[in-house]
Amino acid sequence: METPPRLYNLFPLLAGDVDGWRGHLRRIAAMGFDWIYLNPFHYPGFSGSLYAVKDHYEINPLFRGDSRVPAAELLSGFARAAAEQGLKVMMDLVVNHSSRDALLVVDHPQWFARDAAGALVSPTAVDAGEPGGLVRWGDLARLNFADPARHPAIGGYFAELALYYLRLGFAGFRCDAAYQVPAGLWRLLISAVKAERPDAVFAAETLGCTPAQAVEVVGAGFDFLFNSAKWWDFRDDWFLRQYDQFRHLAPSIAFPESHDTPRQAAAAADAADAERQARRMVLLALFAATGWMMPIGFEFGFRRRLDVVASRPADWEEPWFDLSAWIGAVNGLKATVPALAEEGMMEQLSADGDDLVRLARHDRAGGDCVTLLVNCGATPRTAEISGDLLDLSGGQAAPAPLRLTIAPGEGRLLRRPPVARTGGAIVIEAVEPEIAAARYAVKRLAGEVVEVSADIFTDGHQCLAGRLLHRAAGAGAWQEAPLAPLDNDRWHGAFAAPVPGRWQFTLEAWVDAFETWRQRAEKKAAAGQPMGLDLAEGCALVEQAMGRAAGRHHERLRRVVEAFAEASDDAQRLGLLLSNLLRQTMAACPDRSRAVRYERVPEVIVDRPGAGFAAWYEMFPRSQGSLPGRGAGFADCQARLAEIREMGFDVVYLVPIHPIGRLCRKGPDNSLPAGPGDPGSPYAIGAAEGGHRAIHPELGDLADFRAFVAEAARLGLEVAMDLAVQCAPDHPWVSEHPEWFQLRADGSIRHAENPPK
Repeated sequence: METPPRLYNLFPLLAGDVDGWRGHLRRIAAMGFDWIYLNPFHYPGFSGSLYAVKDHYEINPLFRGDSRVPAAELLSGFARAAAEQGLKVMMDLVVNHSSRDALLVVDHPQWFARDAAGALVSPTAVDAGEPGGLVRWGDLARLNFADPARHPAIGGYFAELALYYLRLGFAGFRCDAAYQVPAGLWRLLISAVKAERPDAVFAAETLGCTPAQAVEVVGAGFDFLFNSAKWWDFRDDWFLRQYDQFRHLAPSIAFPESHDTPRQAAAAADAADAERQARRMVLLALFAATGWMMPIGFEFGFRRRLDVVASRPADWEEPWFDLSAWIGAVNGLKATVPALAEEGMMEQLSADGDDLVRLARHDRAGGDCVTLLVNCGATPRTAEISGDLLDLSGGQAAPAPLRLTIAPGEGRLLRRPPVARTGGAIVIEAVEPEIAAARYAVKRLAGEVVEVSADIFTDGHQCLAGRLLHRAAGAGAWQEAPLAPLDNDRWHGAFAAPVPGRWQFTLEAWVDAFETWRQRAEKKAAAGQPMGLDLAEGCALVEQAMGRAAGRHHERLRRVVEAFAEASDDAQRLGLLLSNLLRQTMAACPDRSRAVRYERVPEVIVDRPGAGFAAWYEMFPRSQGSLPGRGAGFADCQARLAEIREMGFDVVYLVPIHPIGRLCRKGPDNSLPAGPGDPGSPYAIGAAEGGHRAIHPELGDLADFRAFVAEAARLGLEVAMDLAVQCAPDHPWVSEHPEWFQLRADGSIRHAENPPK
């Protein structure tokens, strides 16, 4: 597991000059951060904004202090001081724009966008709070990326700039507004830098871009992207969808607030409320990404917003609280807990609308899971907690109480103890059911029992024990079922899958030290051999089990140990240790500290009973009318449903119901020419009226289709649709997403073997 990045945003205007920056290094390292992120420190343009850079190679006079040494020496000295504290330094790389009076504008005027009058064009962004819905930065000049021929020159300039700072000791770059720069240019820039410095880190700031833009930009070679967890209200599912999409692109970085957002504490009622919110936002940032970033002052509850022009060291505030020690503790968790360091599956466990939100996140291997509980309501909530969970919320792993009360606005982070390792002295193989090494799920029907078997063996003559672990996919906690030996090292178990959905299972096995002792003791006793030492070993195993047992099991074991001590001879002691009740109790309290888990987690897709067998009625909706020459609609189709049900069918299967293309439309009997009245093939999907998300207007509208489906359900029929992954030449996607289609040498789109698709 690679250590996830933990960034501290040392906002330079608040921290002061470079000497002031150094003064923060020791406490930043003590909080467990391993990166410092610096906003632009370059010489600014006329506005004084950090992000309006005039000279990329000179330092802002505000950060020079009394020093007269060259900027390179100042900055390399800071990077060395950070490295001495175990900190790497990340800087902002702003490629999209510069100050209007930048040296770059003078040296390369052709690189910048200009209006019809030849004036520099300023960048804009969507902002609902601004007149016209746009914010315009008048102190900035936007680079012009419209001509790809300029990309090598522009990319080369910024690649050399990045290499310059890497040579000074910097280690990475936050790429501001990365989605505003073409992916091809980023690819040129990043590949040029990594050719010399393969360890350089590039993190894309993609906030506010579309998913398609994020996919394109991150594919250019970025190591990380920043995600939007900070704005999630725990209600809508947009963040869960974004997380699941982005985690397959690149690891992400979350943050509780940034220099672009208001301070979290500014809206709090008091210091206690602010601290509670701060802890919750940190836990969310830890939970919702691979890495996380925290701006200066967040640990103290600062309320004054950071300003890229006006902030100064005099704006340093009296701390409202101090979370430094706690942040150091949770940063330690971030670095060591796999489910917090790897972006595996995340899911919501609570019901929609429940104020007590439960979220689970897994590591990629599925062996580690953390749960985040957040009370979004106005009153305290009590959560029932499984007995083996650990509470990480305080920064240390502590047993979670069975009933956990969570205050309004509070968050709690829980973890199940680490699972057994895979591999080792015990072999688990030939697992059934399993398809292609668990790459594909097996199928069962709801209510069926899933029978599982496997070969489980080890060297020597030690006895083994095992469990079949199973759960609904995403449930977090595993349920357990017994594994019993069949013959020749074959073991068997079973579990019920009562409802449709995805289910998972795996197996765990361990050496059963007590059963091994028991079998040997029986043989020695039968042979009349001395038993004194063996009896002491057996009693020691029972005493060890007392430390793992609880309730009635602990009481039974305690009574056996007491009776063993009071027994008058070895025969009595042997009888105590060989009793069936003790055997059952010891089996219920096994030592699984060296358990081995099967390396894969096979999945079972459990379908509704109707998926086992069904009679399908294929329906061409336009042919369901009663009048010759008149095309039918959903109302006509609906009128036929009762008849179809009477014939004993279970499913009504509709051929495509979408608008039909007009280009290259086919005629009757699959003929190539089509007359003006020919309806065309329903499989030629897409026209001016819409594509796969639209309904052919001659069939009706969405309300008519819903009425058809509702009537089918009332009659006990299911409706199946043809999912045809193909398009007519005039499908809207052809113009909206030309990159989805294969082009021929002349630029035309390749047709399927059965035109007009």
